[in-house]
Amino acid sequence: MVNKLSKKEINAVLSRYNLGKLKDIRYHEGGMISYIFEFKTDKGNFIVRKLGYQFNWYHRTQHKMEFTVLEHLHGKDFPYETPMFLKNKNGNYVSRINGILFEVYEKLEGEHIEKLDEGNVKEVAKALAIYHKYMSNYKPDKGTFKVRRYNWMLDRYCKMRKIEEKGELNMRVLENVDFFENLLKRLLRKDLGIDMLVIHSDFSPDNFLFRDNKLTGILDFENLSLYAKAYDVAYVLRRKFGLKDIFLKEYRNHMRFSKEEEKNLVSFILLNLCNHFWWTYLGMKKRPDLKLRSMKKTIKQVNEFYKMWK
Repeated sequence: MVNKLSKKEINAVLSRYNLGKLKDIRYHEGGMISYIFEFKTDKGNFIVRKLGYQFNWYHRTQHKMEFTVLEHLHGKDFPYETPMFLKNKNGNYVSRINGILFEVYEKLEGEHIEKLDEGNVKEVAKALAIYHKYMSNYKPDKGTFKVRRYNWMLDRYCKMRKIEEKGELNMRVLENVDFFENLLKRLLRKDLGIDMLVIHSDFSPDNFLFRDNKLTGILDFENLSLYAKAYDVAYVLRRKFGLKDIFLKEYRNHMRFSKEEEKNLVSFILLNLCNHFWWTYLGMKKRPDLKLRSMKKTIKQVNEFYKMWK
């Protein structure tokens, strides 16, 4: 079972990261790619990520960015808790065990709040603004951090056009692929690269930790990229667009956000939905049972935001 660990894997993780004597293991639900386990030992509580992919050039680059940015934030006294990955006995963050990749960090305390209220949204806006402020002074390595491009998504749409199997999910993909592809092409022609920095790219409730209704921790820096900071704002507002004014007012208390960036928010939301359309069908391998529900939601959302955009 992918959401379970063998005794060999457990012992190897404990040994390689010097985690101490095991007391208990708990599997954490959530996450759409990797598998998350909590190890309770006599040395503390640790999060063990069993990665749901193998390293290729892309994943190696993303991990290098992740570790570099986290080290930067820790070194600059970033006011929010973030994962600090442990090195194994060989001095590496990632271990290969039974052909599977693992990484470990000390557990951060806090709880996830799935349905954010107005106060929570203000906390998220403040945290995102402060993260952007810290990253605005960060000089990324040009050899590692490349400006995000979306042209590659057209190849994913080409693959989706070749669907032959029947079923409701496939039918909905084929009914909507033309619309999404044409929308993507229009978005690619727009100049959205305003005020670029290293963005988080996945600022969502699963990656926030709250204590006493205060946002105290930020997780999952796996999707970092060099891109317009408005994308991060749009990523949050895709789920909470009705609170846009409240979010932006709080954000602007801590970080600049121009009127031009605000005008681009719906474009970024649509771009994110174009990305989510292909990923739901081709990339959601961990939870295929959620594909149809996610696809319906994506199609509904893109129609709602497209009306605003036109």
